Order: sequence, then C-alpha cells, then structure tokens
Amino acid sequence: MSLILYPTRVGMDRENLALSTGQPMPKIAHIVVGSGTPHADPAAATVLVNPRAESVQLAITRLSDTAIQINAGIDKAGCYTITEVGLILADGTLYAYGPLMPPHGMHKGENIAIELPCVLSRAHLCDLEVDWSILDINELAHTVKELALDALLHDACQLLTCQLDPLEHALKHAWEYGAQHFEMELFSPRFTLRDSAPIAISGVVAGDDSLDLAEHTDTLTSGDYVIFNASHAEPVRILANLELGRRRVVNNLQYTYPNATLARSNWTFESCQNAVCPAGGLYFTRVLKLGTGLAPHRVYLRALTAAGAPELAWRDENGEYTHVPVIETRLVDSQWSDYVYAVPAHDRICLRVRTPVATRVHCLVACNTLVFSASGNCADCVTHSELDIQQHNLRTMDYFLAQI
Repeated sequence: MSLILYPTRVGMDRENLALSTGQPMPKIAHIVVGSGTPHADPAAATVLVNPRAESVQLAITRLSDTAIQINAGIDKAGCYTITEVGLILADGTLYAYGPLMPPHGMHKGENIAIELPCVLSRAHLCDLEVDWSILDINELAHTVKELALDALLHDACQLLTCQLDPLEHALKHAWEYGAQHFEMELFSPRFTLRDSAPIAISGVVAGDDSLDLAEHTDTLTSGDYVIFNASHAEPVRILANLELGRRRVVNNLQYTYPNATLARSNWTFESCQNAVCPAGGLYFTRVLKLGTGLAPHRVYLRALTAAGAPELAWRDENGEYTHVPVIETRLVDSQWSDYVYAVPAHDRICLRVRTPVATRVHCLVACNTLVFSASGNCADCVTHSELDIQQHNLRTMDYFLAQI
C-alpha cells in the first residue's frame, strides 16, 4: 500500500509565490525519510523531525488530476525505522509530508535497499488554511496567459509545427489564388517577404560593379538588397551571373567593405515579434504577386507611433522605385499605429521601406483591393466609388490585424 503525502502550508506558500510572480515552481528534488515522531498535522510540517536518508532515484507517474505516484529508491546504507516521509523541492521547501505506517513505522535493515511507493494527493487542499494573498486577479490571469503562451511557443514548438503545416499551405494557397490576395511579413520563417538569408561577403571596393558571391550564385535571387557593416550601408540591385561566381550590380558601389553583410534588409529581426529599424534602415521585399485590377493595392505597415510613418516606395518587376504617400494613419494603441499606403495595381511588384528615424515595425501586409459590381459580386470591370473600395479593404484588414 502506498504512503499518502499531503501538501504542506509552506509548500502551498511556495506555489502561491510562483503564481503571483509568474516564476516557475522549483522541480522535485528528492524524497527524504526520517525516524522521528511524525508531526500530528502533516500540513503544518516545515522539516522532518529526524531526517535519515534521501532518495537516490525517483520515478513519477500521474494517477489523476489530483494525484501523482512517486516511487523513491532508498539507498541500502543504514539501519533505522522509517516513520515520516517528505517531498523536497529543489529550493529546499518541504512541499509535502506524511507519516508512514503509524504508530510503529517500517523497519529498514542495514545493506537493504528499498523502493518506497508514495502518492502525492491534492484532494484535501480544501482542508488547508492557506493565505493565498492574490491581490490582483487581472494580473494573475495575465501571468497565466503569458506562461501558457511561453509554453506554446517553446515546449510545444515541434507539435505545433506539424499541426500548422496543412493550415499554412491552405492559407497561402487561398491568398495567392483567391479573389483577395495577401502578402505578409510577420518576421517569422512561415510568413515573410524575404527570400534570401543574409550572406557574409568580403573584399568589396568602392567603384566595383560586381560582387564575388561564388558559393551563393545559384541560390541568390536577382533583385534589391542592402550591403552593410558597422560603418556604411547602401542598396544594391543584383542582376545576372558573371564568370567565376560574380554577380553584376546595377550601379557602382559607393563604399569599400573589408567585411560586410548582404541581405534584403539591415533591420534586426526579433523572431515572430518586431523588427528593430535603425535611422536610414532599408527593407526590400521579393517580387509580390497581387494581381491586376482597376483599384490600387493597399499596403499596411504597423510601426511605432512616436517615430512616425516609414517611407514606402514600389516598382514593377522591371522598373524603378516610386515614392508612395501615406493615405491614412490609424492609432492601434498607445504604442502602435497602422500606416496605410495606396500602390498602383500591378500584378508583380517590389516594395522598399525606409525608416527615416529609428523605430520598430510589427508587421507589413500588402493586398489587392476587391472591386464589386452592383450585385455585390467581385468583378474587375465594374467599380464602386473609391470610398466603397477603401471601406471594404479596411474592414478586411481590421479583421486580420486584430488577430496579430
């Protein structure tokens, strides 16, 4: 028959502290056995009366929502009678306590190792008089949510990846081939408008019209990039392969770079969160496919309100960049604003974002604008007013941005 261990008041105080501060509970360290006269009230115990030995191994199994079984291996050294047992956390807290086979206990002989089965039961917690001291229920709820999200994003990452793969592919297929096209930069490997990883390069001299990218010439997509180091940064447009693994650039380079990075952006990306953008920072997208139509495309940039709107420019696949003004600014909260831009409707476009001052960008969303016939059906040939188009587009984006 298993020994029943009951949570102590000091154990519940430690649990309460973890809940109120958001810190994780210490792990179970070991079982301790003792030979003292057991505490009359297990909940009041703070230490064993006469500890004799610690477990050398533990095996833990969940039995129910309120109980777990702990099989503790006790070393063969020592001869004594076990009358009390405690569960110790890594910080030394006596989390649970119980008497063993009162009033006589269980004898352990010299050179005899034993396996002691214990059950930690929380079924009688309602009998404990514990001062929980939780003053801010909203803060507690926030803490629980943050801990759950942290576990979701870290411990369950592999499981989520497997579950999200089909949804991701279906979603992207709908965005590319449905009536409403979306292209999104969420600073996540799954949703990004950058198609090339940063590349380390060296030996670049001012005035050069090509870059030595030998091992990357087969994988690097032609288009716009930033070459940068701690001293300088400048945009470069990479074109065709040359001999010996070199790539030609449209304009001669302005600066010499003994060592540098070539990437779609010189922003710093915080995974699945924000981009940290220096003053004068640049971001280039791959070619975006938004479809053709009569109404302009929309681009939504969520960035810090205090820094103002980033500068947006667009070009078609073979053209040059044209600046796009902000047509609307919508305050999201005390920190963020959504900046809305209208881009002429072309099927395949590239975008450039420049941050005049240091800021952060939370996401970038580009989409085509649906045009509706008088019957309400989507049609490219009959237009409503620009206001109707804009209102529909904003409703669509309001729904999506609310999920971010």
